[in-house]
Amino acid sequence: MKKLKTVHKIALYFSASAVLFVVHLFLNVYHPKSYYNDIINVFSIVFAVLSGYNLYRYLLLERLERFIRSLIKRSSEFFGKLRARRISQRKKKKIILGGSRDEHSYIFFDKSQKSQQQKRKEKRKTRWKDMQTNSERIRFLYRRFVLHAVRQGVTVKETQTPLEIQEALREQAIESETMTDLYIRSRYGKESLTDCDVEQAATFLYKK
Repeated sequence: MKKLKTVHKIALYFSASAVLFVVHLFLNVYHPKSYYNDIINVFSIVFAVLSGYNLYRYLLLERLERFIRSLIKRSSEFFGKLRARRISQRKKKKIILGGSRDEHSYIFFDKSQKSQQQKRKEKRKTRWKDMQTNSERIRFLYRRFVLHAVRQGVTVKETQTPLEIQEALREQAIESETMTDLYIRSRYGKESLTDCDVEQAATFLYKK
């Protein structure tokens, strides 16, 4: 509505200026010394200036409005992506740091858990063929992956969660998102992991 009013003003001022200019030319020809000729000339210039000013203002506001709309759109997209990323990170953290004891457990056992685990497994050595599920195989490959990173000098604490370990590896320029995602799925995911998932984890580990 405001734009329409501005356009109407421009048209009105331009028309008035044009009419007055024609009258001014007419008086110059037939009444060159007329007093009204000067008055009409002044009004013609005034309306021409008003028309030019409103046209400039209209074009300036049009560009400014487009710029503001573009800025709002880009800002909305940026904050939308940022919000989606935070929600995704929160979901991952909830998987690791949830309320149940199993979800709050870490990759490596603490000393008391470790001793109990060792007592159970002292009688037999864990072998690949002894593993019954793909989830077990992927967890095994993930531990091998983390231990390999430790041998390369990466500091990993027993109390760190998968996401914290992933961050520590990222600081050393070691890509680990694939293994971390597969590990989280194997430990907390509801769907069964496939042989392709195991192959993906093995390929990722042994290409290092």
